[in-house]
Amino acid sequence: MGYAGPVEERQIFPDPDMDSPENGGMENEPARIPVGPELDLHSFPPRHVAGVVAAWIEECHEIGIHRLRIIHGKGMGNLRRTVHHVLAQCALIESYQPASEAEGSWGATIAYIRIKPEASK
Repeated sequence: MGYAGPVEERQIFPDPDMDSPENGGMENEPARIPVGPELDLHSFPPRHVAGVVAAWIEECHEIGIHRLRIIHGKGMGNLRRTVHHVLAQCALIESYQPASEAEGSWGATIAYIRIKPEASK
């Protein structure tokens, strides 16, 4: 069964190295993003995408969202490669794949967060 709760807007702190002044970002500036089962990356500068995706995955895990849809667009594939790299490195991710035709095909990625086994009573 999928996540049925409301989308919450939360402040997240992407990877500080991604936002350092040396990388053209604003040091430690938080981003407000809606935390729900879908993340559209079109509004984020490419240099922030890896940090935003990693922080968003952690927030989704925290509130119990297990199926994620990340919209990176079709373009040249740079954002898709960044997203897939983050997903491949993230211990919370069970698997990921290109979205179905109905969900954006190669312009989006579907990822599944590992579900922790319930603690025995």
